[in-house]
Amino acid sequence: MPSGPTPVDEIANAAFWYGLVLGLAAKHDDITKHVAFDDAKGNFFAAARLGLGAQFTWLDGLVAPAKELIEVVLLPLALEGLVGTGVDRDDAERYLGIIGERVASGRTGSQWALRSFAEMRSHGTDGERVNALTAATIKRQRDNTPVARWKAASIEEGGGWKHNYVKVEQMMGTDFVTVQESDPLELVLNLMIWERVRHVPVEDAQHQLVGLVSYRAVLRAAAQWLHESESRPIPVSEVMKRDPWTVSPDTSTLLAIEVMRQKDVGCLPVVTKDHRLVGMVTSRNLLGVASELLEQKLKE
Repeated sequence: MPSGPTPVDEIANAAFWYGLVLGLAAKHDDITKHVAFDDAKGNFFAAARLGLGAQFTWLDGLVAPAKELIEVVLLPLALEGLVGTGVDRDDAERYLGIIGERVASGRTGSQWALRSFAEMRSHGTDGERVNALTAATIKRQRDNTPVARWKAASIEEGGGWKHNYVKVEQMMGTDFVTVQESDPLELVLNLMIWERVRHVPVEDAQHQLVGLVSYRAVLRAAAQWLHESESRPIPVSEVMKRDPWTVSPDTSTLLAIEVMRQKDVGCLPVVTKDHRLVGMVTSRNLLGVASELLEQKLKE
C-alpha cells in the first residue's frame, strides 16, 4: 500500500540528502573520524523503528532527539551545502522548508497512514479501510501536496464496500500448499487435515498448474484402495483433475461466482497468463465475504 511521498516530497528529500552530503564534505575531509560506524548503524535502526521519535548520536558524540537535530543542525547544514554549490537560495529554502514543516508537525507518510486507519476504525470492514486509505493516498499524491499537509483519509474515499470485491485478486486466498504429480495421495490427505482445506493444487517443476485434487477424489480413491487385494501407494497423478477450471487475478468476482455455480465446483485456482498459480478462490472465501457483509448490514 502506498503511503507517499508526492513528487514535491521526493524533491525535498533529495535536496535534503544532497545538501547534507555537500555540507558535510565541505566541513570534514574524513567523516569517519567524527562518528563511529556502530553509532551510524544504531542511528539507522533507531530511525527505522521510531522515525522522528528517535534519539541519534551525531558527530563527536553529540546525542540529540531526531527533531532537534534536524531543525537545529541538519537543515542549516543542508542549506549551506546547496547554496554553496550554486543552487538558488529561494529554491533551496522552499524545498528544505517542506522537510522542516514535516518535522515540526510530525506528520510523515507513515504517521498519516496510521492516524487515518485509527480514525476509520469504527467505519466499514478492514478491507474497506485499507481500500479507502489506498485511494486517499493516490489522490493526495496526484494533488502533489506535501505529506505534512495531508488530511486524514475517510472511509468514503474508498468508494463503498463494492470496490473491495470487484476482482478476484481482491478476495482470493494466497496462503496455500501444493503438491506434484509424483507425490503420494497420502501426503494430500495429510495436507487437507493439517491445513483444513478441501482442495490441493498440483504444480509441475516450473510451478505451473497442472491439476487439482479435491477431497471427494481422495475419498473415492480411499474407497477403491480398501477394496483392492494388495495395497499400493497411489500417486497424485491418478486422482487429480487435469485442466481444472481457472480464472485470472483480474477476473470479475461476479464471473468467478457464476463459473463456480455453473460448473458445480467449490474451488477455482487463480493463474497468470503463463499458468503460474497465484491464488485460490473457494466457497469458503465466498462464505467469509458474505458473512462479513451480512454482519456489517445487520449492524447498520
